[in-house]
Amino acid sequence: MTKKGQIHILVIEDNLDDAHLLEFAFKKQKFNTNLHFVSNGNRAVDFLNHRGEFQNTPTPSLIILDLNLPQMDGIEILDEVKKNSRIETIPIIVFTSSEANKDILASYNFHANAFITKPTQLNELVFVVKVLCDFWFSVVNLPPSTDP
Repeated sequence: MTKKGQIHILVIEDNLDDAHLLEFAFKKQKFNTNLHFVSNGNRAVDFLNHRGEFQNTPTPSLIILDLNLPQMDGIEILDEVKKNSRIETIPIIVFTSSEANKDILASYNFHANAFITKPTQLNELVFVVKVLCDFWFSVVNLPPSTDP
């Protein structure tokens, strides 16, 4: 189970409205989350590898990943993360508007830990984020941080 303290979550989302809604939904939860937002795949890889402007960023405890992104799509990001031994254990939740079986299968084939279709109503989004937080931050034992 997650120890008390701040939980760092990397949100990889290019839709600003969806990012704001996620931020709102997380603020409604009882957990001390710190969301870090990046809007494309290249910035996500830089964040996770502490490159460029992200040299001093924490390694996230959880990644929320949209599939349809500029520069690198979500499947490419999954592949990058799961091939990197330093960050491969970070759970990745695919959070996308897609309901396509091919996207679900591809996500799990590239080792996503969960696939969630974005809710269309705000109250549904808040509920999904509550369930996500309760599960990942109260029930699950997350891997230890790889930060020095």
